[in-house]
Amino acid sequence: MDKIASVVGHPFQVFVRSTSTNNNNNDNENNNENFVDIPPPMEGWTIPQVIQYSIQLLQEYDISEPEASVQQLLVHALALDWHTGVRQLSQWTQEQVVLTPSQDGHFRELLSRRLHHEPIQYLLGQWDFLDYIVKIRPPLLCPRPETEELVMKVVLEDDVVRTGSWYSNNLDEINNNMNNNRVCSDLRILDVGCGTGVIGIALADQLSRRHFARLSASSSSPSSSSSTTTTTTTTNTVSTRTRVVVEAIDVDPIAIEVSRENANRLLTDKQHDESIRYNASLVSAQDFVPNEKFHIVVSNPPYIPRGEVLEPQVCLWESERALFAGEDGLDVIKIILERLPDWCHPNATCWMEVDPSHPPLIQKELLRQNNDVDNNNNNNKHRRVRFVESYQDMFGKDRFVKLLVNHEPTT
Repeated sequence: MDKIASVVGHPFQVFVRSTSTNNNNNDNENNNENFVDIPPPMEGWTIPQVIQYSIQLLQEYDISEPEASVQQLLVHALALDWHTGVRQLSQWTQEQVVLTPSQDGHFRELLSRRLHHEPIQYLLGQWDFLDYIVKIRPPLLCPRPETEELVMKVVLEDDVVRTGSWYSNNLDEINNNMNNNRVCSDLRILDVGCGTGVIGIALADQLSRRHFARLSASSSSPSSSSSTTTTTTTTNTVSTRTRVVVEAIDVDPIAIEVSRENANRLLTDKQHDESIRYNASLVSAQDFVPNEKFHIVVSNPPYIPRGEVLEPQVCLWESERALFAGEDGLDVIKIILERLPDWCHPNATCWMEVDPSHPPLIQKELLRQNNDVDNNNNNNKHRRVRFVESYQDMFGKDRFVKLLVNHEPTT
């Protein structure tokens, strides 16, 4: 089948091939998906002509966010700056800047891949997440705005972080080891299913900047019984003997490789001065046994119920194992719920991104789990996980849950 596209006076024939190999099968004929091979040459076209034609082509094949896709691909093909490239393109729309042969070849290759629903993040090899530019490779999940919300929920609303309980519980140890060169108190975070590492990396950086600055400022305020000398000593002790430790786990070797690469690139200075330590390990949630317990567990686990229909750029490209988790989407979440008491300090918190159908199902699962603890092991009633609250995302869906781990049951 041929389609004719005419843009700014240039007629071009776009060749389309069918994926069907059985022309006698009516069902196949009715459900054929047509793919564009290579878009026509655009060498010598002006930037407005390229943009207009390419957007029209993506729209014709129902590619999501066609305008943003074309802009990002052009920025990449023209080797423009990541932050200012789109603005530079808009300036060039008023000038007679045209594509060179090499730029044309590179752009058409990217555009062809986008026409096959390949995620823009894979085509560019990186993407924005909060204030960070994160490297990404197939088949890892592409960073999404909802996960940015999850990170900021932890940074701004987590009880362990907000109250500094992990730190105050170790204050005597810190003061007793003032002259010891080793770090005396760690805020330990576990990232389950780390993927590109964006959650753990962003938390480590955000918390080291926000929380430790607050602790240092608080400790330097002189009390009625503190001298200037004592205050100065305490300030130095706090600022140099606390750190964020992130342990990240995943079952995909690519995730471990990419998350380490992102951590080394984004956290280099802070890992060097030991205010942050990041480690990623190839292990499942079921098999993970930590050397030390955690204050916070955070996860964006596989949570999509099997059979749910997803956009082509998701289901055709991103890891099925990182997306789906059984009939109800709870397979991995149930493992996390079971393992939390073994992973966590008393009164630790767990934050998860989940399917909107999950909050009541998680409450039901925790009720069953806690009843089993009460009935079978009365000496370990602290091994309980309590559902605290669910939160909506920017789209009004119940997307996040907060849990309290290893708490003492109220009597």
